[in-house]
Amino acid sequence: MEDGEVIIQAKIPSAFLELYAEGTFSDVTIHTNDTVLHCHRFILAAFSDYFRAMFTNGMAESQQRKIELRHVDGKTMTSIIDYFYGGSLKITSENVQNIAITSSMFNVSEIVDYCCTFLADSLSYTNCVQILIFAELYNFNPLTQIANNYILDYFEKCTGYDTFYEIPYPLLNKILPSERLAVKNELTVLNTLKKWVELDPSIRKDHLVDLLSHVRLAMIPVEQLIDFEEKETLLKESLPCFQMLLEAKNFHYLPERFFSSRTKVRQCADSNICAAIGGGGTRAISVKLDSYYNHDAGGAIQASRRSSYAAIAIGHKIYAVGGYGSSFTREALSSTICFDCYKKCWSKSNIPDLPQPIAALSICQYDDRLYIAGGEISTENGGKAATNQVAYWYCKSNQWLSAAPMITSRCHCEMIALGNFIYVVGGKDQSGIKLKTAERYDPRNDEWTSVANTNEYYQTNRLIIFKGYIYLYGYNERGNCCERYNADEDTWEKVRFDLTFTGNLFDCWVSGGCIRSTNDDVRTFQLPPC
Repeated sequence: MEDGEVIIQAKIPSAFLELYAEGTFSDVTIHTNDTVLHCHRFILAAFSDYFRAMFTNGMAESQQRKIELRHVDGKTMTSIIDYFYGGSLKITSENVQNIAITSSMFNVSEIVDYCCTFLADSLSYTNCVQILIFAELYNFNPLTQIANNYILDYFEKCTGYDTFYEIPYPLLNKILPSERLAVKNELTVLNTLKKWVELDPSIRKDHLVDLLSHVRLAMIPVEQLIDFEEKETLLKESLPCFQMLLEAKNFHYLPERFFSSRTKVRQCADSNICAAIGGGGTRAISVKLDSYYNHDAGGAIQASRRSSYAAIAIGHKIYAVGGYGSSFTREALSSTICFDCYKKCWSKSNIPDLPQPIAALSICQYDDRLYIAGGEISTENGGKAATNQVAYWYCKSNQWLSAAPMITSRCHCEMIALGNFIYVVGGKDQSGIKLKTAERYDPRNDEWTSVANTNEYYQTNRLIIFKGYIYLYGYNERGNCCERYNADEDTWEKVRFDLTFTGNLFDCWVSGGCIRSTNDDVRTFQLPPC
């Protein structure tokens, strides 16, 4: 007989179940409110950290044969102990919450995970709020995040059911500020808040000001805003609420004077008008307006020649900041011009000139400030040099102020705000070499820190925010590429990318889960899943 080996699989689970059923060799009994269970210490300790600690850390129960758990439901505890011995547990919509709570109490994480997965898979428009309340109450954090994101993604559907309005103030106060809140019209958010308050005004009115501050009132068409104000008295009764309404109406007429975090379109909202702004070399700046309901509604509107500028939209106005005024002299500009999408004309901006002439800079909005960073400035010998200088325009004081400089001098970089930070990515250094480095700025303490490098160098790239990630869409000698940045983990990962563009990419933006890019046309592609 040749040498070999045989593995014999003992039927330990079924044997344990038999011993449990018969009570044979039982060395401990669990007494619940209505049940007595004859168990074995080593089985309980193997599956539950709670019981392991009880039997090994000198607690009174370690020497006793009887464990009193009178506060625990007997049927639920029996199901959990059956799982310990037989490896089988039936989870239903009727028992899932009791099993999850009891399993969490005894640190049986495996069963808790099964229960949370069951609840996550059963999320619907009618039960999502109840599941969120349950998950938050018992600190089931992954389930809390899933339920919260479900409500954000299907907000308009969820608010159509009465069960949504059972949501308590602390949870609603986390949902309404989210950039991820998917609504076609911010009026939906305002009407939801109104209904929520009116269902229990004696208590909920106290939270109205806080919650209204999270509604992007300025994104509601001014006609609808006035109609709401005339019909509803709820907001007129509070001076802070009335002031927010007035601020929103003023924003429609003077956006550069009244903009803030409340006047930005949410990342997942649908815009009525999109604009592609371009211009470089000897070409004039042109703006091509595109309404999703009337393609190419505005045509192309040109202004004076300007290249390597930074552009940003505030309300219905688009601002072109700095840049070069001539491709021949390469003279940098400090001026800012403005395009009004309603009037379809260019004019000099009300934003004051930059602190110095600068081109190839980046710009973004953070709360009620506009930040500019990097760019090319003139040197004493008449040359050009990348800079690490940073400045911000504060709309209330209408002046540019200095901020802490970046770690790296760079031009042709991209800048975007996410959460409490501003991120600057890529660009070129003093020698014109493309950069993979990135850094972020904390406006709260005026400090820059380095973050993870991108995977590739890019000749051209654009940044957008979608569902809490920064997406980089770029172009280099290898072709087109897309990367996604996870701020929590400080990592970049490459993701599938079906959008094609060249170094002439003008702009890109997000709407309704799609990336829209413009060169000389407007094209739409579905974003990769998060």
